[in-house]
Amino acid sequence: MQLENEEGWEFDRFLWKKNIPPKVSFMLWAIFHESLPTYNMLIRRDVEVQSEVCVMCKMENETADHLLVNCSYAYEVWSYFLNAFKVSLVAPNTVKAFFESWRMNSLSGRCKEIWWKIIYAVMWHLWKERGKGASGGREKTAEELIMLVKQTIMLWLINSDVFRGYDVNQILFNWISLLHM
Repeated sequence: MQLENEEGWEFDRFLWKKNIPPKVSFMLWAIFHESLPTYNMLIRRDVEVQSEVCVMCKMENETADHLLVNCSYAYEVWSYFLNAFKVSLVAPNTVKAFFESWRMNSLSGRCKEIWWKIIYAVMWHLWKERGKGASGGREKTAEELIMLVKQTIMLWLINSDVFRGYDVNQILFNWISLLHM
């Protein structure tokens, strides 16, 4: 299955993954079909919105690519996890390019298992946080969102051996050392 104007890019390999909730895969499906209801997409569909500015950074027009990859708030969250894995990525500017860059890292064992959950968990929580901001709710700090991502990954992997032998505090508060044990 290919997206129009992007010959050879098959997004279906990133959808419907083990231990990833269907609602998260559906959100990605919507992103890949340019139908995630960001302000920019709503305006294109003639829906009236008060502003098309990103509710997270309040600086740029809100597109899926901006919100999930290029926003300064998102950058802070992504940076934490990239630094934890000691990984450098060429700064992709689209969600699709981000997935392709993410795929290029050759991690193994526990790191690989967690690595592939992070991209889904971060994008899911950035989208949920955007929803809270758009509806006037209290916005989480980047540190709070990072902690929520860690909790989510822990829950998604609870039935695997990835965190076997570690308690919740070790997973949440010694994240970086846990990754490199």
